[in-house]
Amino acid sequence: INKETKKSLEYNAVLKVTQEDLSLLENYSCDEVAEVLGVLSVQYVVQDKDCKDVQLTPSTFGVCERCRKMTVDPSHTRDLSQDDLESEPSNLCQRCIRVLDDLKA
Repeated sequence: INKETKKSLEYNAVLKVTQEDLSLLENYSCDEVAEVLGVLSVQYVVQDKDCKDVQLTPSTFGVCERCRKMTVDPSHTRDLSQDDLESEPSNLCQRCIRVLDDLKA
């Protein structure tokens, strides 16, 4: 994967695997597999033949201002008041929004 692109964390991966491979991969979350592969996200496509293949597609998400991962869905950005904009970034991923909300509570 690192040979295909300079910034693998900006890509989503589609793994073509056999049913047997999928049964092994299901022991781990997609987030864990993505972390190991160094990509933003992972999806599996089951094939009958034994053909290992990875397809990379660039992410359409933006960079979170808190964790710096490309996980900000443009349709789910937080609407902040002007007062909040001075103290808190507006382009946050859902995970960071939950963390900051928990800290405020």
